[in-house]
Amino acid sequence: MSPETACAYFLYPRRNGNSAQTVTALPGATPLAFRYQGNVLRGYTAGSGTKTVLLVHGWESLAAHLHGFAQALLQAGFRVAAFDAPAHGDSEGAQGHVVEMGKAVLASREAIGTIDAVIAHSAGSPASLYAMTHGLNAGASVHIAGPASFERVLQRFAQACGLDEAGFIRFRGLVHEAIGIDPQQLEEDAIVRGLAHPALLIHDKADKEVPCEESRRLQARWPSAELMQVTGLGHRRIVQDPAVIGKAVAFLQQKLP
Repeated sequence: MSPETACAYFLYPRRNGNSAQTVTALPGATPLAFRYQGNVLRGYTAGSGTKTVLLVHGWESLAAHLHGFAQALLQAGFRVAAFDAPAHGDSEGAQGHVVEMGKAVLASREAIGTIDAVIAHSAGSPASLYAMTHGLNAGASVHIAGPASFERVLQRFAQACGLDEAGFIRFRGLVHEAIGIDPQQLEEDAIVRGLAHPALLIHDKADKEVPCEESRRLQARWPSAELMQVTGLGHRRIVQDPAVIGKAVAFLQQKLP
């Protein structure tokens, strides 16, 4: 695979279903739509609680994949909001990388209102952390199987694409140019800089897509974060596990002021 092809795969996600059925499956859910960079992003809000939790899905995923969290949060009395990121699910757009996702989170506040907490999976974790270091004030957050370093994400992706050292250098340069920010803003020291709210990191010890070491490194730089390590759930099934869902919701109930 050429560096250019690898870059296209990295920046332009494959769509994986839609989230429209989630609106009808959740009691009291109403469609949500707002504009970001000229595109309409679609999702839903549900519940009438005084605290709003935003669900942020991962790359090539969609809001519907976090349906279990939405149900549990509603039962616990929270208001829930979620949307398909740019170029994902029911939302418009072409590029869907972590910076686009993070900026979309910031843009969603006009339609959602105050966001009190975040539950984020995989690439949704650094995306939400980017948003938090750029103006999103969350009282608590939960991060599930998220990477802590953009550079290491690029390295793993390039390796999976079979790029040699020269190919990786070219690929990295193309991605850096496309994301439009200093990539150091997406490294572990920067994405938690200044964050003091309580956080829960959840990761499978044997995650083959995003190593658990990513959450360990993030916790080491985030004094108010705690780490919950699980086994046998992998990278994707972890967001469907009742114990993980229950722990995340209980954490927010305890930590939100």
